[in-house]
Amino acid sequence: METSITQKERNWAAAAHASAAITFLISISTGGFLTLLGLLIPLGIYYFAPNKSQHVQKQALHALGFQIAAIIGLIAALIVGVMLLVLAWLITGVLSLVVVGLLLIPVAILLTIAFVVIYGAAPFLMTVYGCWGALKVYRGEDFEYAYVSNWVNEWMDSNRVSSEPVIVA
Repeated sequence: METSITQKERNWAAAAHASAAITFLISISTGGFLTLLGLLIPLGIYYFAPNKSQHVQKQALHALGFQIAAIIGLIAALIVGVMLLVLAWLITGVLSLVVVGLLLIPVAILLTIAFVVIYGAAPFLMTVYGCWGALKVYRGEDFEYAYVSNWVNEWMDSNRVSSEPVIVA
């Protein structure tokens, strides 16, 4: 735990992580169409961090990286999952013409249920993970997301993120 981090910095860093919940709410309320608006919160915190706090900027970048990875992951899972379900039901339908496919109907139903449950639970779990990060940084602990934070740290090192935000033209 770093003692030089002020309570104000902890609050801003926690807000960056907790914005995952706001992104989730925006996504649910708009059917996913305005999901990217939620990314503006950690991005805004990064650019407008009070006193250009490196701690707040680092945590905001981690939160932003996590939310971007989560959105891309959900879109990829949706595309792959739907393709696999269509294929499973197509095979079941074709083989049902020769009666063998009737045995595959329970399997196709179970696959469909599993997809709906997993895909439905993933956004909730991602929101909980973001809120867990908010709680950790609010307590003054450093928080990094599994896998995503490694990419963010490498990017920060390669771009030498300092107290001034990097503006990409």
